[in-house]
Amino acid sequence: MIKKLENLKKIILKQQYSFHKILNLKRSVEKCIEEKFFYLKRILLDKRSCYVNYYIQGRLSYKKGKMLEAVQNFKKALEKEKETSNIYWLGLSYGKLGNPQEGLNIFEKALSLRPADPVLWKLKGEQVLEMGRISEAIECFQKALLIEPGDADSWNNKGYCYQIEGDISKAIECYENAYRLNPKSPEIMTNLALCYKSVEDREKAIFYLEKALTYMNDDAGLLNNLGVCWAEKGKNDKALFYFRRALKVQEDNIEIISNMASSLFAAGKCLEALDLYERALSLNIDDHIIWNNVGVDLENRFKYLPALWCYNRALKLKPGWVPALENKAGCLAQLKRFPEALDCVEKLKEQYTGELNERLWKLQAFIYERMGEYETALVFYNKGLGFN
Repeated sequence: MIKKLENLKKIILKQQYSFHKILNLKRSVEKCIEEKFFYLKRILLDKRSCYVNYYIQGRLSYKKGKMLEAVQNFKKALEKEKETSNIYWLGLSYGKLGNPQEGLNIFEKALSLRPADPVLWKLKGEQVLEMGRISEAIECFQKALLIEPGDADSWNNKGYCYQIEGDISKAIECYENAYRLNPKSPEIMTNLALCYKSVEDREKAIFYLEKALTYMNDDAGLLNNLGVCWAEKGKNDKALFYFRRALKVQEDNIEIISNMASSLFAAGKCLEALDLYERALSLNIDDHIIWNNVGVDLENRFKYLPALWCYNRALKLKPGWVPALENKAGCLAQLKRFPEALDCVEKLKEQYTGELNERLWKLQAFIYERMGEYETALVFYNKGLGFN
């Protein structure tokens, strides 16, 4: 019996030894894993730190206008980590460096690896848009929207493309979609406003401009556009209110000064208006737009000879410029210098295409009406209205 107990004791001791051995081995393995994980984590953090360093250096170089340095830093960052933000800045840097095709190549290479990335399609669209390839840009933004239909930026960019092409109805549709997705974007509101302004829907234009102004209270462009819209509605007091606010922000902005002068003329404050035009011309006496605007305001005050002089000055600065030629032709008709007016029409015919022909018909109708040739005038008026 004693012998059996001794044997049992040996077995128990042996098992305990095995258990302790296994436990020690487990602890060693765990420690090894922890050490390896620590070093692996350290390596990854170092790699990330290196990437972030190159990325930050690239952004700083870009901000300072040192595009070659920016490209070099973003390329090094891209070697460390293939992040979309890095691809974006590298592509932009190539564009600013005067090599937009290389930037486009970066985006296309990334898309070959990640064709379902909507951000990359948007980046490619922005790049080809910058290069003036509008149709291709629209395709890129459309592909981005097929993958991510809720991206307001892509809708906004697509709308901008249609706006450049002159398809305002499609542009408005895209901007409206963008606005529904991001109703706090002053950029989208401004784009919508300018489209509605171009189709003479001034109520909606004013609505979106005023909404955008709540986010950008001191934006001279918004204030100026609001002034123009109110002036076109014949509300010169409101127009002048916005023009004055705009001039406080940009006191030497020739466009704002000229627009305000026009409103002052319309309000009967001619001396004030002329002072402003003088101020604008002191900033740039060779600005053809200012001379044309002065002519328009003088003509509206029945000062035809001074107006004609201004139109001639505008055309001397920019020969063949359509708005000044149109105004000159109408002014000459008012002065009953009909051969000269018709000569302007002949010059305009060389430049008019498509929808512009409608204005040409109406201009010719006005000249012939002033000449007393009413039947010929009626023919041109009908053409202008779309009747044969």
